[in-house]
Amino acid sequence: MVTSSDEEPDLCPADLEELVSLLKCPLDKLQLMLEANQLLEQVALKPGFLKKLMKVLVDVSIAPKARERAMAYLKHQIRFLWTSEKKPNRPQAVISESDKQLVRTTLMTYYFEDRGYDRQVTEMVVALMTSLDFNKHQWSYLPPTLCEIIDKAPEDSKEEERSYSLAFRFLYRFLLAIDLRRHDSERADMQRFLRTMQQRMYLIFPRNDDLISDGGLFVQKCILKALYAIFMTCIDKEVFKESELSDWVTYMIRVLERVVDIDEYDEFVQELWWSCKKWSVRTITFLYTKYFHHDRSRGSSYFPKFFEDNVAQPVFVALKDLLQKYANYELSDPRLIYHTFVYFSKVVYHDGTRANLRRVIQNVCLPAVMRSMFPSPQSITLFNTAPIEFIQREYDVYRFLIEESSPAGDFLRGLCRRCGHLKGSYDYAIRCLTESHMKDDSKTEAALMLLGYVGDVYAESCVPMQLDDNFTNLVIPLMRREKSPRLRSKACWTVGRYAHARHASPKIYSDIQVALADRILHDDSTPVVVEAMIAQDALMNDDTLKLGLQTLFVPMFAKFAQVICQTYMEEVVAALRKFLYTFRIDHFGQPPVLAGHLVLVYKELIKVANAGGPDIVWPAISRLLGCFEAIASRTQDLGIGYHEVVIPCVKVAMDVFMNKYALLYEEAFSLVTATLYMDILQCHWAALFFAYRSAMLYEGCIFPMMTPMLRKLVTIDKSWLLAEPERLHLIYQLVMRTLRDPDQTSSAHVYAAKLLECVVIEYSGRLNHCIAYFAEDCLRLQKQCYFDNNAQIMIAVLLIACLTESPQLMLTKFPKWGELVKDGLHYLADFLLASSCDFHGVHDRRMHIAGWVFLWRCPPEYRPKIVVDQSTKIMECIMNVFEGLERARRRQLIEFKNACCGNVSDSDGFASVEEDFQDAADENEEKRHWSKKEIKGNSEDDDKSLLEDKFHFVVDYESTFDEYSLLSGAFNRLAREDRELLAKLSDSSGMGEHQRMIFDKIKKNVCYIVIFFSDDKVVSLLLSITALVDSDDFVVLHFDVFLHLPLDVFGFVRSLFTRSPFVIFEFILVEIPVPILSQNAKKGGLAKKVFEVLAVEMDDFAAVRNVSNDLASAAQLTLFLLLFDGFKTRENTNSERIATSNLGSKLQFDDVLLT
Repeated sequence: MVTSSDEEPDLCPADLEELVSLLKCPLDKLQLMLEANQLLEQVALKPGFLKKLMKVLVDVSIAPKARERAMAYLKHQIRFLWTSEKKPNRPQAVISESDKQLVRTTLMTYYFEDRGYDRQVTEMVVALMTSLDFNKHQWSYLPPTLCEIIDKAPEDSKEEERSYSLAFRFLYRFLLAIDLRRHDSERADMQRFLRTMQQRMYLIFPRNDDLISDGGLFVQKCILKALYAIFMTCIDKEVFKESELSDWVTYMIRVLERVVDIDEYDEFVQELWWSCKKWSVRTITFLYTKYFHHDRSRGSSYFPKFFEDNVAQPVFVALKDLLQKYANYELSDPRLIYHTFVYFSKVVYHDGTRANLRRVIQNVCLPAVMRSMFPSPQSITLFNTAPIEFIQREYDVYRFLIEESSPAGDFLRGLCRRCGHLKGSYDYAIRCLTESHMKDDSKTEAALMLLGYVGDVYAESCVPMQLDDNFTNLVIPLMRREKSPRLRSKACWTVGRYAHARHASPKIYSDIQVALADRILHDDSTPVVVEAMIAQDALMNDDTLKLGLQTLFVPMFAKFAQVICQTYMEEVVAALRKFLYTFRIDHFGQPPVLAGHLVLVYKELIKVANAGGPDIVWPAISRLLGCFEAIASRTQDLGIGYHEVVIPCVKVAMDVFMNKYALLYEEAFSLVTATLYMDILQCHWAALFFAYRSAMLYEGCIFPMMTPMLRKLVTIDKSWLLAEPERLHLIYQLVMRTLRDPDQTSSAHVYAAKLLECVVIEYSGRLNHCIAYFAEDCLRLQKQCYFDNNAQIMIAVLLIACLTESPQLMLTKFPKWGELVKDGLHYLADFLLASSCDFHGVHDRRMHIAGWVFLWRCPPEYRPKIVVDQSTKIMECIMNVFEGLERARRRQLIEFKNACCGNVSDSDGFASVEEDFQDAADENEEKRHWSKKEIKGNSEDDDKSLLEDKFHFVVDYESTFDEYSLLSGAFNRLAREDRELLAKLSDSSGMGEHQRMIFDKIKKNVCYIVIFFSDDKVVSLLLSITALVDSDDFVVLHFDVFLHLPLDVFGFVRSLFTRSPFVIFEFILVEIPVPILSQNAKKGGLAKKVFEVLAVEMDDFAAVRNVSNDLASAAQLTLFLLLFDGFKTRENTNSERIATSNLGSKLQFDDVLLT
């Protein structure tokens, strides 16, 4: 490039036009842009180029795009040609001093004009020039120039504010770029400028901050930024007087104390205020750390006494109040906290004897700064230095602050978390520990803390690491007895932080665990023992057993009663509980010995609690009861030490309830529940005692807590509960006391009703002496107004269970109850009709249908009027329940099959089943038998049910009918007894298509009954068999298997082979009882013909069912006898309902009938 000079000729218009045309070249195409840049490079070699460029820049008539490109190219020229430094691949040429001065002057003028977007580019160019002029004295005229600009600012407030803000922003950039501390000539200029700033500040800002305009607030921000730059660059030049300094500090404190109401100001104003506060804090922090030192040799010699006496105290008070607000979440800007925290930390570091400042650091500053460290976009910029260097620089400041329960440790943890180079942090912590090892306990403790926090960050980041010998050689010796208890405790704590480092060598791992066990057994300091226990708990894994350390555990547990204290009890018990749940009990030696140690710990904890101990004692005892539950369960698995272990556990639970420790009820109930699995009479009595005491001495709603215990109590050992009438009476009294108490919660009412229903269903056929009392009380309860909807549904289900368990017995009791039964049944009918959509799950929906069937069967004098008047609505209601029931049963079947196959069904599978109802209906016959099987934990469909979700009773209610056969049997009975009601119920005009399809299935059963009975050859036989059975169960099952089958009985039997074998077995078992076939097989009648059909498929059925061959010699009836005997093993078989020994003797068949 040709260096421009003062003798360069003036530019002609043609030259200017040529430059403008070049700058106007389109930039959207790459080729044109490259050509334009090449032309500019050529033009830049001509003399006077910068003058032409500056003329283009300031000429308003030229297009903005051209001027913008001119500014960009100017920045390019300045970067490469402003100084004489040689650039690689660049000509040795620089811009002349005259051109530089021209650029400075032009840009100054250009900067203070309203150029919009161009001003941002100008600021970048000015900043670049000032950085290149760093060591030169080229901008000495700037302060007076800025003062003139401010003095000449127009009186219009907006123009004045704009001029001030531009001047102060420019000054801030200028002062940070140029080191004026090397020049004494600017002192007078700076003093003048400071006075101008102060004067204008008082003129533009009223005493009432609320009157500051947005523009004035922006000027305030610019002033504070410029003031910060002036203090940074000119503080040693004595440009401030004492009074001026005091005024500026007072003004900044006033800014800090300003309360910014979030609801009052918009986001822009809030941001301006927080920026003002930030620059105030930065400025005060700089001043305080510069002058206020206990060691005066570290500070400046310029008026430190004045600063300490007149400035330091108000600054300290103001910033402490500010940080207190941050710690209390009254303020939420994290950008101020870091600088203020550094300021306080350095003060305390240089003057550690100030106890009050130390407390401020621990209780105010550190909690506030922790808020700024965790995820916040503004706080990320606070930690933009190199990670390791940052930790090294700040570590010495915070080292002495690390104390127990101090947030300083959390701050160090935050530093390590921000650090991406974890290996470097670990190496630095090891180096700190090595330097202080065996020398200075305080420094060693701080190094241990830092090392532990690095381990925490390793664990959080899931970064694998392997401990080396340096770790054990440095940390394990610090656990020895000759060290101070505090140092031993910190060493144990640090070891526990590296529980994730499972890749350590076996020797290192063994050395660490042996050292921890030694501290637990032999250390006389409680904090050391506790930290060692917690660390041992964290480090335990399967390798512990390989090392043989499990033999130390029982002696360690013996110390638990000794280390219980108000500070560490919860951590100790938590560690103990983890021990018990991590390993099998036989690894601990003798379980009775361990149970004895736990009882001692329990007694010590209860003493602390009864003596008015802290709130933490109750969670600790709660966890201890969990330990008892664990050891009781484990001893059951091992089959050893039942009485020696379980009896102390039950005694502890009894002690909890006898002394009314209400906070421990739930854990005590759970403990007793665990013992119910064991065949120990005391456990059953304890559970019943708990239930009785809960009813008699009620303290709050504890029924939900007792639910698992009571469920097992009424299902595990039925003979024990029924052996004495008072046992069942206590359960019944507990339920009724809960249901009759309006102050109980809805969940308590629901659980109580469900418990009694479970008793009714589980003890089916054995409660005839008291089932009527249950039903009578339920009739009275269902009208209570304090029940919510869930409780009312459960009361209705309980009532239906009582009524349908023994229908004939109920009907005999109706006359004695009088109006109670009429009102009760009428209320039940109304509720079933109004709340049909609230019945969820398989069981509740089936009970809903069973309730309608019972109401249909009631004698006319007791039958609710609504049953006849609202028959159409009733059927629509039942069909709605059927739709939900179909969905629930199909889901139940899918979940059951998936569970058998080891798969987990997802929601998409359920959705596809519900969307394609017809395909599911085709498979209904196969699913029907499966749906009769008990599936524990009945799953819901899309409905939300409090009962199904939270109540986990396993109800053994495997009925002898399904939803279709239930209504078919009811319709069949109505066809014989009340055809008028049947006709009303048969109206399906108001049903939907899906509902009508279901209803047609039911009616098809009924229609087929009529057609089938018209067959003279078999009607007598079927009627005779049916007549032997009092209840409808036999009839219901009979017509269930005939669903959708041809009329020909032999064709029907043959068609069964194409269906599920389970249905065939039920048909053979129930419809053709073995005694009938045995007596008539020789006559060659119906049984013989059935045999001829079935014999074809005999081998197939034997293969499918895997039937035993023990009964293979049973003459002609081999297959039927095998099937019958196979079904005897079923838990709920219909063979119990058929008196097979008497059935054949009562029936008389003749050859005519059987042919």
